[in-house]
Amino acid sequence: MSNEKEKFLLFRIRAFSDEDAFNKVVDLYGAKVKKFLSFKLPSGHDAEDALAETWIRLWRYAQSTKIDSLSGIIFTMARGVVSDFYRTKEKRQEQALPESDEAPELSEPLHEAIVDQVDANILKELITQLKEEEAQLILMRHVHQMRVKDIAKELGITENATAVKLHRAIHKLRSNIRKKFGDL
Repeated sequence: MSNEKEKFLLFRIRAFSDEDAFNKVVDLYGAKVKKFLSFKLPSGHDAEDALAETWIRLWRYAQSTKIDSLSGIIFTMARGVVSDFYRTKEKRQEQALPESDEAPELSEPLHEAIVDQVDANILKELITQLKEEEAQLILMRHVHQMRVKDIAKELGITENATAVKLHRAIHKLRSNIRKKFGDL
């Protein structure tokens, strides 16, 4: 969406509390923010809750404050929701699974889903070992499927510098994978 349209939607939200304008913002950024939260949080349920909290925070903030960069503020708020989740995680009580000597039999689709989740968790762990900027570049390019041109614009650096930094971040991630698992 063009910057002019975003500014107009934000104006409608701030000036008139226009829910239709806010719904357009949600439609525009919803999938990207959900992917981001799904990657950062341990379960889909937690990501859904965090997504709802992000939209609530954005609605309140957009009604009272002029926003220059819509995507910037949305992802900043989403990161804040993730931080709040992990900060309060210790306070929540986790339900323990009943202990059993026998391993349950899993259907093939459930087994594949578990393997995929384990793979995703390993990748999350390895990405968190990178510097914040490196992890952000990889997420923007491969999770949010942003073009290098758009990433460069978002970060305020040249496309060439973005491509080089992205290449180095991926190289470092591959190196971390090799350290952990050897050559696959």
